[in-house]
Amino acid sequence: MNIPVLLALPHDAAHKSARALVMALGLIPESVKDGVDSLTTVALQLQRNERSAALIDLGSLPSGFKHIHDMAKRLPTALRQRVILFRHEQGPVWPSDQIWAKEMGFAGLFAEVDAQAMLADAELPNLLAQLTGQPILPAQKLSQYFAAMLAKPDPLTLRGLIRSQSSRSAESLAQVMASGVKSVDRTHRLTSYPACFLGTEAVQWLRGQFQCSASTAVQTGQALLSMGLMHHVVHEHGFENAEFYYRLDATANTAQTHLGKLLQQMQSAKGMEVKDRSYLGKSYPACWVGQDAVSWLSKQHQLPRYEAENLLNRLLSYGLIEHVLQAHRVKDANLFFRFK
Repeated sequence: MNIPVLLALPHDAAHKSARALVMALGLIPESVKDGVDSLTTVALQLQRNERSAALIDLGSLPSGFKHIHDMAKRLPTALRQRVILFRHEQGPVWPSDQIWAKEMGFAGLFAEVDAQAMLADAELPNLLAQLTGQPILPAQKLSQYFAAMLAKPDPLTLRGLIRSQSSRSAESLAQVMASGVKSVDRTHRLTSYPACFLGTEAVQWLRGQFQCSASTAVQTGQALLSMGLMHHVVHEHGFENAEFYYRLDATANTAQTHLGKLLQQMQSAKGMEVKDRSYLGKSYPACWVGQDAVSWLSKQHQLPRYEAENLLNRLLSYGLIEHVLQAHRVKDANLFFRFK
């Protein structure tokens, strides 16, 4: 029996790794094209074959998959149970995020589809085998299949670059780095920046940990920054080997907060003040102010303001909130944002 597995993955390396896994399990990979009815296509295919499954990256098909809550509303429960989600380059995946996705009825949420990661941890191959009724593959056979299917390496993704330099996942490296690079309160031009470190200090730590060059350390740091695991304190610079101030977003509060519950709190009667606002003569309906959200979250959850800002940006990275002009990350400033 031909059992299709639908693939909606944006990166060639992820798509090839997924194809190799699907074929190793004796399944048929089918790519889903971007389009306004791509989610409808997935739903119809899953309905036709009760043993089929779908591997979908949350950032892969912007026309068809708006965000995780939108997908949950548009896919019946029985179909969501056969959908595995990924965030290959869109940001970190913490255990609280995986719990959130399963509570919404999805089969699982993973950071990436990567052959090396799957050989180190067989949770994804085993889950796909379970969903499609296929026998679980021994690690040796899976390794042989990947070696044959992925003989020609692709250019490294951000996650691939981090793993190649540190032998760790992006999330793991950020956590280790957060405990290894000392963060202290600093001041620049009479403005205080709590709990931050210098780019030069991070480069020195990376070089000492992984015996790499300064340029490789900068590449690794920039990959963490691009994935939302590190940021410049006022979001004005990429990662540089310079005396700029940075923070890692891998704190316990950030990783453990349930984003679904946080969003519900923000949208409740005691949450954000949503109303029409104007700036320089232009109106922005049904929005709220970034610094008000930071103040509210800091008070509600007893967080430093910079950690409250981090959590809001995690919601933004999942596509659940946005700047009214889609021009800014959430900042502790008089900027307008809205729920999507």
